[in-house]
Amino acid sequence: MKHVLPFLLLLWPAALASEEAEPIVATDKPGSVALTMRLEGYLARTVDDDGTPVIESGVGGTNFSIRFFGCTDNKDCSAAMLIASFDTPKGISLETVNAWNETEVFGRAYVDSECDAYFEHVIIGDPEMGQEVFLRILDHWDHYLHAFRRHIRFDDEDTADMSLETCEGASQAL
Repeated sequence: MKHVLPFLLLLWPAALASEEAEPIVATDKPGSVALTMRLEGYLARTVDDDGTPVIESGVGGTNFSIRFFGCTDNKDCSAAMLIASFDTPKGISLETVNAWNETEVFGRAYVDSECDAYFEHVIIGDPEMGQEVFLRILDHWDHYLHAFRRHIRFDDEDTADMSLETCEGASQAL
């Protein structure tokens, strides 16, 4: 027993590390994010947008992308953002978009020059976060993306507050 105890003490830290190790998602490395998404069943197509890595995906009938910023050679990125756009043929009012921004914390909404709605959220956290944390962020994104879609009544055929007159000249919500 005298010789076994020192041997067990040597193995103890390795045993703890293997039980508690969590896969890492490196948001500064787009490939790591795409792989994690694919392993969770998301479509995650990586594309290059003029030197900026982008992951194209979707959830529940809504397409979205993850854009990476401040990258060097498509890696070592300094920030990542989830983005969804909603092509609204009748436009969307600033009042509708601003109502979201006034009451919700998760996600920022704005209107572009063509009166289409955009919804985005910056991924905040350690660039090398645990997989569980990243998946929780995606879960929140899914929830709030659908809440925003309902808020702007995107699926309604005839939406009274969506008209180009209420958006004309707008480029962003206040």
